Amino acid sequence: MEILVPSAREVWREKLAPITIQTGGVTSQLQVSFWSAVYRTMLSPQDYTGENPHWKSEEPYFDSFYCIWDMWRVQLPFLTIVDSITQSKLVRSLLDTYKHRGWLPDCMMSTCKGWTQGGSDADNVLVDAYVKNLTGIDWELAYEAIVNDAENEPQEWSVEGRGGLASWKRLNYIPYLDFDPNGQGTNSRSISRTLEYSYNDFNLATLAKGLGKDTYTKYLTRANNWQNLFRGDQASLINSTDTGFKGFFQPKYQNQTWGYQDPIACSPLADFCSLTSNPSETFESSCWEYMFFVPHDVRKVVELLGGPETFLKRLDFFHTSGLADIGNEPVFLTVYMPHYAGRPGLSAKRAHDCTLHSEVYRMVFCKV
Repeated sequence: MEILVPSAREVWREKLAPITIQTGGVTSQLQVSFWSAVYRTMLSPQDYTGENPHWKSEEPYFDSFYCIWDMWRVQLPFLTIVDSITQSKLVRSLLDTYKHRGWLPDCMMSTCKGWTQGGSDADNVLVDAYVKNLTGIDWELAYEAIVNDAENEPQEWSVEGRGGLASWKRLNYIPYLDFDPNGQGTNSRSISRTLEYSYNDFNLATLAKGLGKDTYTKYLTRANNWQNLFRGDQASLINSTDTGFKGFFQPKYQNQTWGYQDPIACSPLADFCSLTSNPSETFESSCWEYMFFVPHDVRKVVELLGGPETFLKRLDFFHTSGLADIGNEPVFLTVYMPHYAGRPGLSAKRAHDCTLHSEVYRMVFCKV
C-alpha cells in the first residue's frame, strides 16, 4: 500500500496534467466536482489489451463501451483533446473489433454485445478523431467500417449496425411501424433513429470528402433526411394549454402519412421512454428535446423554427418549463445551442445554471 498509493497518485497526476484551471473565486466543492468529472471520463472503457478471449491481435483491445450512444456526445470528444494517445488506441480497438466481428461495436461490455440505442454511434467517434487529426489510425479501414454500417444491415440490428435500411434508402426516413425485410430489432424510435442515421451519414460524408471518395455527395444528401419528419404545423400543449410554439418532429407511416406523438411524451412531464418498458418513437427523450438534435445543420433548425429570436425563446422555454432532463444525454447539445443564434453568453449562462443545479444536488444528496 505504501508503494501503490504514491504510484497511483503520480499516474493520475500525469493523466490530468494537460488541464489547468483558474478558479476565479469558485467554491472548493465546485472544483472537486470538476476534477471528479474529469477523473471519471478516464475510468471507462478499460484497456484489456492482451486479455481478449475471442481473438488474438496486436492491436489495442478496450472493453466497456457502455454505451457509445452515451459516450460519443461528451466523454470521447473530450478525451480526443486531452488524451489523444489513449483515444487513438480506443479508435483502433473499435476498428479491430470490426475486423474480427464484421461490425463496429455500439454497446459492448465484458466482451458481449449490448443493445444499440440509436444510430451506429461508433461512426461519430471515428470521424471526430479524423477531423481532430488523431494519428496511427487506418482511415481507409474506418471508411470501410462506416460504409458497412450505412449500406449493410445485420440480421440482428438490436446489437450492431442499423436497421430499416430498405426504408431508409427508399423513403429517406425510418417509418413508424416499419416493415423490415432484411433483419430484426426493436421496431421503435423511428424519429430518433431518423435523426441519428442522418448524423451518421453526415459523418460518413465528412470522412469521404477528406479521403477523396466520390460518395461524398451521396451521403451528404442522406444527411438531410431528418427534414422529412419535420411537421411545421404541429403544436404542443402542456396541461391543455398551448405552449405557443409550432413545428416538431413527428412519426410517419410507410405510405408517407403522418402519425402522432405528443411532443411532451417521454419528457420529465410525462413517462420516461426506455427501450424495453415503453418503447416510443423517440428514445429517452421527447420531441421537444429531439427538435434540437441536428448537430450538423443547426442553422436549418433555426430557420425552420422561425429564426434566431424564436429559436432562443423556444430553447429558454424548454429549459425552464420542466421539459428538459439535464441528467440525460440528448439534452447536452441544447445547453450551448444559443451559440448558433449569435448569443454565446446565453450558452455560458445555461451551462453555469446547470452546474449550480448539479452542485446543489450533489451537496444535498451526496452529503459533500
